[in-house]
Amino acid sequence: MATSSEEQTSREQIQSAAFKLMLEEGYKQANYTRISAESGQGRPLVQYYFPKKEDMAVALVLEILRGIAKALETADVPGEAPELRIMHMGQVYYSFLLRDAQTTSLTFDLLSDRGITGRIVKVNAEESLPLYSVGQDEDAAVAMREASIKATGGVYEMLWLRIKEKTPVDPADLSAQNTAAFLALVGASPYVAAYDRLMAEKIDQAVVDSLVESVRRGMLA
Repeated sequence: MATSSEEQTSREQIQSAAFKLMLEEGYKQANYTRISAESGQGRPLVQYYFPKKEDMAVALVLEILRGIAKALETADVPGEAPELRIMHMGQVYYSFLLRDAQTTSLTFDLLSDRGITGRIVKVNAEESLPLYSVGQDEDAAVAMREASIKATGGVYEMLWLRIKEKTPVDPADLSAQNTAAFLALVGASPYVAAYDRLMAEKIDQAVVDSLVESVRRGMLA
């Protein structure tokens, strides 16, 4: 019988193989057979940890977001206000999703699946809201979660369309729109004022690129 430590190692190997395949070859290539071969774990075990293929995509997005949050903790990035931390996290996140042609294609495939999109919108809310909702009562927290889902869902739709139409995308602009829409929906700030303020505090792109590469290396290690 496998110990909890062995189970954790098996899961990590499977997850690492899934992430590597998705990031380097695309979502369609990350099938159970390939992941089993890459991880050295049996296919039944792969399907045990990831009963649905979309579970892999959700786990990937969660790992990216948590990696970015951790990287930003030690990065020399100014801005302590909660909305700036959300803006900066989003700027690095969208830059990760649009890093190159391969990752952009992966992003398009994920956003083309309504089931995956719905789940990762909720993951975004769960990972970003703790930066903003400290000390809020339960009703306010629920309202913020709904506002985050609406704002992020709209930005994902716009991102999907821009990739489809091969329109240039500015990750900082996407994050500022996302955050400003959230702030407007919760009544914290008018949209235009929030957008202008956030764009004025965006991270230098060289710093963003460095953070993206650091998170990506950590995921592929």
